[in-house]
Amino acid sequence: MTRKTIILIAAGLLTVSILIGLGVSNGTIFGFIYLGFLTLGFLGLTILIGIVDLIRKTRIFIYPGLGLLYLTFSMVTAITAHKLKENERQNAAIQIIADLDQYKDDNRQYPETLDKLKSKDHLPDISYYIDSTKQKFTVSYNLDGWHRKVYDSQIKKWTVRD
Repeated sequence: MTRKTIILIAAGLLTVSILIGLGVSNGTIFGFIYLGFLTLGFLGLTILIGIVDLIRKTRIFIYPGLGLLYLTFSMVTAITAHKLKENERQNAAIQIIADLDQYKDDNRQYPETLDKLKSKDHLPDISYYIDSTKQKFTVSYNLDGWHRKVYDSQIKKWTVRD
């Protein structure tokens, strides 16, 4: 193999690993757990082959080492993209809460739906529930497929629930 071919293969694998990370970041926490187990498995394999490589001087350490490196890139990409999306949902929810408080100041009660707010560009995975008196509400969104982050207007705090 030529040097150019090796560089192209390495760049392609790096791109694939980043795409895998972006794909996992859209999923639930179970995708992160699965990717973590794969990474730990490759770490163990890399250490084992590295020890054998030191003893026998076979120079095969590079292949599992590259696999571990690419899985690590996938994991870092997945965690970073997931955190960015979580921050986007949190900021959108905070804006919705501010709009709801402004709506209540103007109308003495909260709206039945989010469609009545001035800024209608909220994310679709943000849920809004109101009580029958229209004096209390909760806003929530999915954190990781397992937990929800919930804002209660009565206590004015965020909580994380299963």
